[in-house]
Amino acid sequence: QASNMAVRSDILQRPAKLSLAQLALKPTSAPGDFVLGASDNTGALGLAAIGNALFSFDSRGGLSGASMTLNDYVSQISGLQSDLASNASDDAANLASIQQEVTARKNNAEGVNMDEELSNMMIYQQAYNASARIMTVVQQMFDTLMQAV
Repeated sequence: QASNMAVRSDILQRPAKLSLAQLALKPTSAPGDFVLGASDNTGALGLAAIGNALFSFDSRGGLSGASMTLNDYVSQISGLQSDLASNASDDAANLASIQQEVTARKNNAEGVNMDEELSNMMIYQQAYNASARIMTVVQQMFDTLMQAV
């Protein structure tokens, strides 16, 4: 919700337009009395005092409920977010290393060893040549037998 908040453009251009005064009304104030001063900063001091005032906060988002100042509560939120970001970063690094290990093991199991494949090919080639030679001998024997009959 705070992402839509912005400072008015006229105050951004001239910060002196920011109202820092607070009405100083008294029971005896009458029309025409000055109730604001040009150098009055009581509104700004009141706003600054909010940071040190005690508030009661409920348990939310991993933070326990307690009475504390707004500054302390913001500090706790920042600390919690920092811890969560650090844990997420550590988890991501851990998962990346696990992924690398799994990929390496998969590649080892699926990988092709060129030396082993070459030796297998030579064995198969020799077996094929031997089989072809046997077929040639059998053909010659069959032809010789047919000529004898």
